[in-house]
Amino acid sequence: MKKLKVICIDSFKLDYLEHAPYLKSLTGNNQYGSLKVPIGFWGGMETFFKGKSDAISFYFHTKNSSFRWMRYISFMPRIFTDVLINLQRLIKNQRQFLLTHNIPLKKLHNFDTIVKRKFEQDIDFDYLHIGELDSTAHKYGTKADETKGCIKMIDKKLSEMDFDIIMSDHGMVDVEETITVPETDVCFIDSVIARYYGEKPSLNLKKGKIINADKRFGDTVYIVNPGVLILPNYWQGNKPVKAMHGYENGCEGFFIIKKEGKRKDLKMEDLHKILNEFRKA
Repeated sequence: MKKLKVICIDSFKLDYLEHAPYLKSLTGNNQYGSLKVPIGFWGGMETFFKGKSDAISFYFHTKNSSFRWMRYISFMPRIFTDVLINLQRLIKNQRQFLLTHNIPLKKLHNFDTIVKRKFEQDIDFDYLHIGELDSTAHKYGTKADETKGCIKMIDKKLSEMDFDIIMSDHGMVDVEETITVPETDVCFIDSVIARYYGEKPSLNLKKGKIINADKRFGDTVYIVNPGVLILPNYWQGNKPVKAMHGYENGCEGFFIIKKEGKRKDLKMEDLHKILNEFRKA
């Protein structure tokens, strides 16, 4: 029996098709479109695999963190603490290579990660993740020759592969400006989202908005407008990037399904239902 094949191209958006002749040719007869994914990190792919997700970030606040031992060794070099964290995760059979990047180590004991087992550890279909486009666009921007070259390389690779669904976890938008946000004792500052627990700080509502979210991820959750980057943050530190994840206003993800049809934009929840239809067929 043929096994279902799913390919995820990290950060591929619909506009990139103009640099991907093979993928563009598939849109003539197959169902395709933009893919509206949940705002934030991790929740999009959790929705694809499981049908729903409340996650908007890798990290959430909890009094019972698996990193609570960090309280006692936060003075140690970051490389040492990252090794210990991944050793702990190895013992628990959890996803490896979890790095703390620029998260203040003195804060880490207040947080835990939503990232546990890899989604693909518990599935009954073939899944391939292609990640180089994400890092290339972060470094050079969405319109750079390096990014276009990466798209063409991936496109050629895909032309030699079989698949049932090709999709992306989010889109990308070029960074036009950076802003700073307040840092409090209990907060987490992602690249495009700042999350606060307790007292609400003063935030620039011309550059972003407050959204409703699961309280694990913040009492006040602030997401900046497309094209805005929070700097410094707990991922890039003070180092700017040329492009950042996008979720709306033309920078959503994309999908192509090997199924006769035409353009039909979907939400990630819709794609999950289609995935289940393929699995039952």
